[in-house]
Amino acid sequence: VSYCLNEIKIAVAKESSSKKKCEEISLALRKSEKRIDELSTQKKSLSTISQAQQEKIQQLNSSLQNTEIKYRQERDARGREISKLKKQLSEARQAVEKKEYMLTATSKKISSLNSKVMEASKMVEKRDRQLSILQHAKLSISEALKKESNKVEKQQEQIHTLEKRTRKLQSELSNGISAAEHKEGVKRREFESLRRDLQEKENACRNLSRKLEESQKQNQMLMKKRNSLENDLDRMRSSINVENETRSTIEQEVSIFEQEDSKSEEENIIAQPNVPRLLQPPEKLTVQKLMSRLTKLDVELPPHKMKKKFYVDLLRKHDPTLRGASAPKMAAPKRKRRRTKN
Repeated sequence: VSYCLNEIKIAVAKESSSKKKCEEISLALRKSEKRIDELSTQKKSLSTISQAQQEKIQQLNSSLQNTEIKYRQERDARGREISKLKKQLSEARQAVEKKEYMLTATSKKISSLNSKVMEASKMVEKRDRQLSILQHAKLSISEALKKESNKVEKQQEQIHTLEKRTRKLQSELSNGISAAEHKEGVKRREFESLRRDLQEKENACRNLSRKLEESQKQNQMLMKKRNSLENDLDRMRSSINVENETRSTIEQEVSIFEQEDSKSEEENIIAQPNVPRLLQPPEKLTVQKLMSRLTKLDVELPPHKMKKKFYVDLLRKHDPTLRGASAPKMAAPKRKRRRTKN
């Protein structure tokens, strides 16, 4: 009974140690869950930062596109103005060419008139009246020529002013183009810097995603370990239930054996001289017979061979027929008598 009670105490101690292990495992699982929550919050913050940066990049792209569209529109408008000015210049040149043609025609007329005047000077005496008429015509023609020359000079001044305007417009266009190109260069540099920052943050996000995957793998391993430990706990609980059932059965058997021991002691006192071979005292049996009897009684034997006294004590503990019987007293060794010389 004491041996059974010792075994029961060992089983209870094992159960308490298994409960402690379960508590440690639950604490480790709680820590891993807290770590997973922290990693998830970090992932959410990084995702929000990346979304904000992507929105900034989209805004910059839209602003670049708008500036490009405005620059193209301004360039097209200035090109149209330049084309209009070129058309006006071409029309003014055509008008000047026409006036020059008219001037040549008038110069030819003047030369013809001069020839006529020469002829008329020869014929002055005959045609004084015609000379006066011709002088009046010459004066009117000279006035007309002066008017036309004044008009030509005004048109030339207008052409010069138009050329100056075109030069100013070309210089403004070149300045605007250079300023726009400078702005585009600055914006491209900013865009490249933002792209580099994005790439660095994307690399950081990838590293974090890799760490998250590793942590998820570790969590999966922990979940597997948790499942295995839960299975072990279930097995331990089932084994504890079985042990409790065996304990109850052992207690019932112990009560039965105690009742039988009282009877067997009385019978052993009466029938001690006629003991059969199977119920011989264990001290007289060999080690192999003792081991066979213990295995029949379902007693766990040590892996190494022990002394005979160990097996005798085990048999006395577990064999119900030998519980009441006391160990036989060993005879005292005979003293050797010393021979004395006569």
